[in-house]
Amino acid sequence: MTRQQQRRKILQTLYEMQARDGLKALNCEELASKMGLSWDEIRLEVAYLEEKDYIVLKKRQIRTRIFCTVYLTAKGIDWLESDISKEKVTKTPSVLIPFKLQLNLRSDRTFEVRALETPLGEPHATSRLPYTVNELAAILKALRMPKYEASRFTQEQTHILVQLGLLNHSHFVPDLPKLIGQALYKVLMNGDIHTAFQMALNQARLADGSVSVQLRFDEDAVKLVLYPWELLYQRRALLSSRAVELTRYISYPEAVTALPVIPLLRLLYIASRPTNLSTLPAESEQLIIQQALQKLQEENVIKVDILVQPTYEALLDYLETHEVHILHFDGHGVFARKCIECESMNYPHSTHCAVCKQEILKIEPQGYLAFENTTRCVHWISSETLGTVLYNRSLSLAVLSACWSSSIGGETLFGGIAPALIQAGIPGIVSMQLPISVDGAIKFMQGFYRALARFESIPASVNAGRIRMMNSREWFIPTLYLRSRDNEGNLFTEK
Repeated sequence: MTRQQQRRKILQTLYEMQARDGLKALNCEELASKMGLSWDEIRLEVAYLEEKDYIVLKKRQIRTRIFCTVYLTAKGIDWLESDISKEKVTKTPSVLIPFKLQLNLRSDRTFEVRALETPLGEPHATSRLPYTVNELAAILKALRMPKYEASRFTQEQTHILVQLGLLNHSHFVPDLPKLIGQALYKVLMNGDIHTAFQMALNQARLADGSVSVQLRFDEDAVKLVLYPWELLYQRRALLSSRAVELTRYISYPEAVTALPVIPLLRLLYIASRPTNLSTLPAESEQLIIQQALQKLQEENVIKVDILVQPTYEALLDYLETHEVHILHFDGHGVFARKCIECESMNYPHSTHCAVCKQEILKIEPQGYLAFENTTRCVHWISSETLGTVLYNRSLSLAVLSACWSSSIGGETLFGGIAPALIQAGIPGIVSMQLPISVDGAIKFMQGFYRALARFESIPASVNAGRIRMMNSREWFIPTLYLRSRDNEGNLFTEK
């Protein structure tokens, strides 16, 4: 065996061990015995592999002849999988590598990130938020527009976008989402947290799996949750493939809900089309759901019901006599201050009602879904009301195909629709953090429900929906809040 073959054999052994159990410790004497080499030879070869950046060694203990926390790097994996070696390396079935990050706001511009339960312990770092409140507002407005329109931006917002390098000669720069995603990655994956994340990526790649990134927020972390973390970018958009999943988790002092596996799932579809709001295609997502889930319906795994009258009262009547496990709302949504006098909706930052001029500064902004009333006009239902009605029911998942359905503001996260439904005990909420086009929503739902029909988890299904949107700038808009005991989001017993 040549020296090159010997090194590759050592690397392959590490590869197989890491794919099996993460390889948190390596006994070099055992490796020497397997390879038929002396301890000194193994020590030299392992040192060479480390020097050439094929492996990462942490907490080295030479005297006990054990190298603790050994991981192959991306370079090591590429070398092993290259055409130099024709040996077939067996991989384990797909696995999910958890990567939990707790985010805590320390001041107006600084926050702490702590990685939980990693091979490096719990590395943490203090970072500065990449944007001021006004800068973030301008960025979020830019992200929801396909092209720059000067009339939609204040002079200050235009100046901000130019200063940040996101606006050039009255056009958004082509890689605007990428630049924002890079800024977000830099402040989130800092120092040893970045190293731990790379280890998780490598371990997932070895096991033909994916990394489940869970961002954990306290209920008052409004400034942190406002950021579009789904844009995270390092060499590529992290959520542009199935290699990384991202969920949002809200920490608050109530028991974490279980995500029960139910033999027959009942899905309730609500398509609300108030005649006094902008027109949406009639039941645009109903056909997608029916087609994607047709086989599961035939096999009696899932049953799709339609709320014929999309009114709030009809929903209450239905819930009195039926169990619902998946609730799909297809319609309009807003995050606004609702005037008590004239019931008109106003921007969250408004101090007076745009219609009746009544002061509304003391009214907390909330999320609202647009149901119909008996005359088919809009009947706005608040996040607080929805959370109360749906509290402690049989729901496992809510899918909200409505603009602003995961938007938040005010003093607490629970004013937003998605967080309010998490607080109501629904384990999983798929929602939209910004306005989304009809075409974008349809593409997302096609990918999402087809993946769900293949018995994929909720996070994997959200990723499948995103992938169908990658040729547009809307792919990051869907968000997933997940708060269940296993945090994997499986609705089915097996694939």
